[in-house]
Amino acid sequence: MRLRAGDVNLRSPCRTGCCLVSTGQWHLRGAFVMWTVLAGVAGLALISCSGPVANLVISAPPNAVAGTPFSVTVAAKVNGSPDTVFNSPIHFTSSDSAAILPRDYQFVSSDRGSHTFTNGVTLLTPGSQTVTATDGETSFLTATANVTVTIADSAIGLK
Repeated sequence: MRLRAGDVNLRSPCRTGCCLVSTGQWHLRGAFVMWTVLAGVAGLALISCSGPVANLVISAPPNAVAGTPFSVTVAAKVNGSPDTVFNSPIHFTSSDSAAILPRDYQFVSSDRGSHTFTNGVTLLTPGSQTVTATDGETSFLTATANVTVTIADSAIGLK
């Protein structure tokens, strides 16, 4: 997200430490950071992103049976508390290249910072696997769940 002259009440375009934006008088606040103008540089203002620490948390079962769907919950947090105004898109990936994952999801205000993807993940490859949720606005916010995938007892007898 880029800051433009006249933007107010912006939503955290600067989650990584600092951003450069055009100079001017700014009144900014965001769900993740509070901004302070530090210095002007060649027509730009260096904005320090100091303030609340933002992160994503993904909850998943520690164990799953290959081919059996399970639910995951992704929550946005600020200083450990729910970020009830989080409205970024979330993208899922997995170490299991055959995994069936939820489509990208755009958080909405009614989520209040947390969304459950009921039976949204199916891992197919046995062993230690991961499921990762990444903020689609910036790849800096990610959360990973470790899941041990086993073969169903009924499938063992088929070998």
